[in-house]
Amino acid sequence: WYQRRVHGGEEHASHALNYMSVARCHAAEGQVREAMEAYTKACEIWCHKDPEECLKEMPEVPSKERLEQLQAQCRSELGQLVLAMEEAREAAQQQPRGEQANHIAAAAPGDQAASGSGSEPAGADAGTGSGPAPAAPE
Repeated sequence: WYQRRVHGGEEHASHALNYMSVARCHAAEGQVREAMEAYTKACEIWCHKDPEECLKEMPEVPSKERLEQLQAQCRSELGQLVLAMEEAREAAQQQPRGEQANHIAAAAPGDQAASGSGSEPAGADAGTGSGPAPAAPE
């Protein structure tokens, strides 16, 4: 009730920022499927609203340009995960059965070895874009 009443329900544009932060956390932990679902939910929320409505519902986003940048960043990070999963599947099909699980885990963008030091918290301050993006697949 509180969420629907105060924040406009699950489709409130501000929840897209939450989903994006959650997606980054999942990606950092190597939970690729959950990250992809959260990124997708963020994109869906933004796609169902016009930019003016999104800006009204997200006071932490200062302008239409910043909103467009966040949306593009969300799509890009989702795309990186999809690409990493496709590459991992392709590589797994070419390897013997026992080595497949190791390769898929290593290809996940949230893996600490692939993403650097991890010194910044995932999704830090999504409104300003200072949070780290998942590392590109190697």
